[in-house]
Amino acid sequence: MEGREHTGVLVIMNATKDPAKAAEWNDWYENVHMPEILATKVFSTASRFKAMPGAKTLGDSTNLALYETSRQDVAGAWDDLRTALGANPQPSTPRPESIVSMVSTHSLISAHGQAVGKKANGALVVLANLIDEAKWDEYTEWLTQHHIPEIIQTGAFYAATRYRTNDPQEGQAHLLVIYETELRDPAEAMKKLEAARDTMTPNRGYTSVVAMAAYARTK
Repeated sequence: MEGREHTGVLVIMNATKDPAKAAEWNDWYENVHMPEILATKVFSTASRFKAMPGAKTLGDSTNLALYETSRQDVAGAWDDLRTALGANPQPSTPRPESIVSMVSTHSLISAHGQAVGKKANGALVVLANLIDEAKWDEYTEWLTQHHIPEIIQTGAFYAATRYRTNDPQEGQAHLLVIYETELRDPAEAMKKLEAARDTMTPNRGYTSVVAMAAYARTK
């Protein structure tokens, strides 16, 4: 994100199991869990976001954490992290219980827009599957030559980054696109996007969307 060079991301979508302990859970996540992961040096940066009300998130998740790595073996980075944390994907520090909807590494496909020097105060995250693999090139042309540039032109989002999962499983999304916005209220970005929707080149049934949600940054 924000124009940093990287090879892929670890994506975690989750929520607190007990809403009454949300403040405790968020404090642990941002001030204990994320620093402990970064201390392993497997992932170089961490960002965290909260979904806007009513967003179509994955499962019961309300929060999104993104960890970037520059390792060539992006899938192996998750294994290395588990090893560094004592063969346990959760740090040793006690924590409130979480509901986890996704833990997955994704390798970078391409980056678009001018992100260097900008602050991602929010993000639009789209998880999808390609319906027909034979149309990969056609889909890529539509996405990179039309859809992403048209979204950036709205002024709602300044950059987009494409990824593909390293652990494709049946029923789960294989493709990930993250759009970044400087707007602090993701609802404002979505309003701009919706206002321009009728002028955009339509998706000719290339993908099925598994989840699409706008998030505000918290860390």
